[in-house]
Amino acid sequence: MALFTIDGMALGPHMILGDPFIRQYCHIHDFGNKQIGFAKPKKRRN
Repeated sequence: MALFTIDGMALGPHMILGDPFIRQYCHIHDFGNKQIGFAKPKKRRN
């Protein structure tokens, strides 16, 4: 997993999560409360 901060942004520090991390989790962006939630997705039945 690649994780680092970006300084100098107008909205404060940001983090970039690598593509392999993003593919493993369901992510919810709550812009009103300035939050991001992560959850493991349910496994599909075949």
